[in-house]
Amino acid sequence: WHKQTPRTELFVAPGMTQSSVMLERKDDFIAAFTAFLQRNHKD
Repeated sequence: WHKQTPRTELFVAPGMTQSSVMLERKDDFIAAFTAFLQRNHKD
């Protein structure tokens, strides 16, 4: 992805992108997203 301007919508599930989780529960979102990246990285 682009390091200068991260485009979250490019690699996050469409449902999550459309929801307000990113704004209202950013800490939870970051934790879940980090785990998501770690699972993908293993594959």
